[in-house]
Amino acid sequence: VCINKYDVNEEGARQIEEYCAGEGIDVVSRVPFDTKVTEAQVQGVPLVEYTDDPRLVGPLEEAWRAVTKRLDAAGA
Repeated sequence: VCINKYDVNEEGARQIEEYCAGEGIDVVSRVPFDTKVTEAQVQGVPLVEYTDDPRLVGPLEEAWRAVTKRLDAAGA
């Protein structure tokens, strides 16, 4: 799970994390709210090409690494 806009509702994010922990589901990343995300979407540009802001790009890279690691482990 990647929690989007986790900082908009920190209690909601905490509940998601608790649920995932109870179900054995990994929370691989937490992306903060930022208008750059919407701007990139409107322009049709991937966020990682639109900005190099580490607060936004870092969590996406974390999620990507977690997913590819899991796929590699599964032989996919």
